[in-house]
Formats: sequence, structure tokens, C-alpha cells
Amino acid sequence: MEKEIENLKYNYIHQSETWVYTLNGRPVGFISLLGHEIGGLFVSPGFQSQGIGTQLVDFAYKNRKKLTVNVFERNTKAEDFYKKRGFDFISGHKHSSGYHLLHLVKT
Repeated sequence: MEKEIENLKYNYIHQSETWVYTLNGRPVGFISLLGHEIGGLFVSPGFQSQGIGTQLVDFAYKNRKKLTVNVFERNTKAEDFYKKRGFDFISGHKHSSGYHLLHLVKT
């Protein structure tokens, strides 16, 4: 997992398009896309469950018309979040970390 966090910080985000959600001028969340793939979706803990993540996904989908995302199977909270927003399971495979990774798509 730590390797994936490093990949996210130093590889994916620098190569992606990123939109930031702000409240009163304060950034509280963001979504980063690599083409059609969600490379990162984060909302500050104090602002979760307020629809910010949904708004970011909806904004990205409106601009792309198709989105994909990879989620670790053991991250059931993220998997449920995406499935509730219309993402469907496409495939899965064992990640180099040893954990199972799910590939989801919204078309």
C-alpha cells in the first residue's frame, strides 16, 4: 500500500488533470483523471459523506462520458461508493502488493 501511495503522489497526480473542490476558498477534496481513469479521489475526513465525492465524480463523468477506476477489493467502502454511482465491475486481478484489485467502469 505504501508503494501505491508513493505512485499516487509522485507519478499519477503529476500526469493527470486535477479538479479541486473548495468551500469558502478552502480545498476540501479533489479528483485526478488520467484520461478516463480516476487516478485519485479524496475528500478531507471532516467533509466526507456530504456529497462532495459524488459531485467530483459527476463533474468528471460529465466531461469524459466514461470513467474507470481501480479499487482494492478489501476497500469495501470505496467499492460501495463507486457502485452506488453507477460503476460496474469489469475485471479483477492480483496486484503486485498481493491484494486483489477490481477494475470498475461507468459508461
